[in-house]
Amino acid sequence: MGMHTYSLYHHGVAIAHAIGADITKIGMNLTRPRPVAAGKFHPDVMAQLDAVAEKVTSVLDQVEKIGIKLAIENHTDAFSEEVLWVLDPDRSSPGGSLN
Repeated sequence: MGMHTYSLYHHGVAIAHAIGADITKIGMNLTRPRPVAAGKFHPDVMAQLDAVAEKVTSVLDQVEKIGIKLAIENHTDAFSEEVLWVLDPDRSSPGGSLN
């Protein structure tokens, strides 16, 4: 992930903290192949999911240090299994579960 993107997400968390928010978010904003129903863990989507996971991971220390929550916004972009995959620290295989 480039320095610009890294700084952008950290800056967003800092703004949330500065205005007294107790939560901030990262949007998934996925682009799916068509038909959507056939796109779960699609290779085109996996690269995007990996990028979302990198965004989340990049700010975890910061949100934990300042004590705010981090939400992942999903406007029907992702299947529930894909959201769980993003949140799973061991993202070794699609379809894994959280313990």
